[in-house]
Amino acid sequence: MAIGPRAFLYRLRSWFHRRDLDVWYDPAYRLPLSGIEQVGLEPRRADFVAFWLRESRAVVGSAMRAPRRVSYSDLARVHTPGLLESLGRPETLAHVFGVDPSDVQVDEVMATVRLACGATVAAARETVRTRRPALNLLGGFHHAGPASAGGNCPVNDIAVAIAALRSEGFVGRVVVLDLDAHPPDGLALCLLDDASRWIGSLSGSDWGGMEGVDDVVPPEADEA
Repeated sequence: MAIGPRAFLYRLRSWFHRRDLDVWYDPAYRLPLSGIEQVGLEPRRADFVAFWLRESRAVVGSAMRAPRRVSYSDLARVHTPGLLESLGRPETLAHVFGVDPSDVQVDEVMATVRLACGATVAAARETVRTRRPALNLLGGFHHAGPASAGGNCPVNDIAVAIAALRSEGFVGRVVVLDLDAHPPDGLALCLLDDASRWIGSLSGSDWGGMEGVDDVVPPEADEA
């Protein structure tokens, strides 16, 4: 397949400036919800990113890692039994993702969610072990709190990964930089008692002050 000059130059720069980067991805990252695009989510976004990373040769094929589902015991380090039990009901997941309950196949949706969360845990462990960056193409479920889910976030993979590392003896400082359009309200609740964490947020919405979050809302273009 022929490539244009811009694509060729990008590939050349990627080759010379390549860093070792493990990338977690699975085709099952595509959320099995037919109505998800109607609420503004692209179910194939992980597929598109994985394709681009391979085609641009930003990462080598051997760097693509297959995730495993997170265990419920790891999820229980952060989330209450009541929340985890509720995720077995179509109505709960329909509310989380903004779709009709008839569109929800619980086992399939939760398989995707658990794969994404398991990858975040695995990537965090790998980074602590190797001191190299890692990337997970699905996750960042920052709205899920210990006993709450919503905003397309059924569980909080970031908090679960941190809790797993803490349980394994990691005592270092954790920095979370959140660049979503909305503040990380659930993450703030999950990490409230972790004294060795800093959460920075650059978002497009002002939800008021959140304990433990350094939140910055950029000014509108006409206010700058």
